[in-house]
Amino acid sequence: MAERTLTWTLNKKTKSPLEIKEILPAGEKPISAYLMQNGYVCLTDKRIIIIDKTGAAGMKTSLFSLPYRSLDYWTCSAGESLISVYSELILHSQTITVKFNIHKTCDTDEINRILALYTN
Repeated sequence: MAERTLTWTLNKKTKSPLEIKEILPAGEKPISAYLMQNGYVCLTDKRIIIIDKTGAAGMKTSLFSLPYRSLDYWTCSAGESLISVYSELILHSQTITVKFNIHKTCDTDEINRILALYTN
């Protein structure tokens, strides 16, 4: 069981930010990116990168990198209800659990296809 859970909310799809492209090593490609309230998430062909900006005007920036090879499995509960417009994606590894609340404007099927393609 993972030691801790980190949670983020994906609000809408966006272009891969320049900030992500600048930190990727040669040969790694951004596949899809999503805006969060204070940052963004980028799925590359190697890993998931979360850039979380906090503080006044985003003065503090945290980078979280989760290589696909470290994932044991993931679960996704998609669909709307009367009380929620979010789906839930949970990534499980031996050391951490990462939870994404995904707004209905984001394509959960696309995210699942990316995970299926690159975690093999």
